[in-house]
Amino acid sequence: SAPSKPQASKTRSAAEKNVDARIADMLGKPAEFQDFFKRLQKAVAASDHKTLAKMMRYPLSVTDGAIKVFNKKDFTDNYDKIFTPTVITAVKNQTYADLFVKDTGAAVGSGLLWFTGVCTDNSCKLRIPMLISVYAPSEEIDTATQAPIQPSVPAPPTGAKVIAGSSLPIDTVPGAFGPCRDIPVITEPSSLTITGALEPDSEDCYRLTGHNGQSVHIELVSVSVGFSIDDLADNRYEFDFKPRNQTYDILLAHTFPSSLLDHYELHFRFK
Repeated sequence: SAPSKPQASKTRSAAEKNVDARIADMLGKPAEFQDFFKRLQKAVAASDHKTLAKMMRYPLSVTDGAIKVFNKKDFTDNYDKIFTPTVITAVKNQTYADLFVKDTGAAVGSGLLWFTGVCTDNSCKLRIPMLISVYAPSEEIDTATQAPIQPSVPAPPTGAKVIAGSSLPIDTVPGAFGPCRDIPVITEPSSLTITGALEPDSEDCYRLTGHNGQSVHIELVSVSVGFSIDDLADNRYEFDFKPRNQTYDILLAHTFPSSLLDHYELHFRFK
């Protein structure tokens, strides 16, 4: 009879088991992180921009705000300035057993890239691995030959009214996110920009009140490293108010502790 094929060893090294234990304790399921790390190395080796774009949490922090990456298009447009030669080499040379793991994530290349378990809902019972930051060396980000990188969200139209968020009154009735500041009720087609700033681990909540049939387009621009709006894909959203005086609460959360203070602009277009 034909000789049997040798079975591949499934024994994990002590270092790999240690990484597994730290991930399980602080970040999520080790098997999912192992798979994520393998896919990351494969995609980087193949320069697979599309696959990598799906592995990022947006907005993505890049070298403390050197590049604004709010969505997949921003990532693919600036791929060569994010995955620079140093970053690519670090990913290729990294081993799972040598990952540095702490409560905020797992580091590749001594901190050049970080990925962590991102909550999929408010209860955070389920977390999936996603890459949250890339620290490409500043000297490899060639800004001299490129036009300044602008966020993909459009600028507010000329003549848009601008209001400091801190000047708005707080509604006496708390919502799902707690107390929120009331945005002025607008019934005619126009534009409005709310400006503000947040410290790490802090939040701002705004309450928008519309009238029957009104359409509103919302876009968030982070001046520094990045914010997220709860349940708002790519930091932009458009919806129609149905009943009169319907309210919509908008929660802004500072997402990157590397920045001590981040300024933002919340753009509204009322149609």
